[in-house]
Amino acid sequence: MNRILIKLLAQGETKFIQQEVEPGKTFNFERDKSGHPVTYVHVKNHIKGQYSQESTELLTIFTVEMSQKLLETGIEAATVVLYLERFSMKNIGYQLIKFFINLFENRYR
Repeated sequence: MNRILIKLLAQGETKFIQQEVEPGKTFNFERDKSGHPVTYVHVKNHIKGQYSQESTELLTIFTVEMSQKLLETGIEAATVVLYLERFSMKNIGYQLIKFFINLFENRYR
């Protein structure tokens, strides 16, 4: 995973399918009351199967890593807000949920 991460961070947003990034699925914004950087995820902007699983996974890793880059000394956590307005079954798939669980259990505890 570290080699993938280093390569991904070096390439930045150019690694992603432009159309997948454009709808504003995720973005970092301000800080919460505790000073943690906040990442918003607009779940309705992800359509299951529209882009490859790999592309979505890379976008997820990039977003989380960028949140970590925003951490200041002494702050060890970030806040993720899942915005679920107009969320439906077309927006999420089993493989993506499995990836999220695995990612956060094994990399970001």
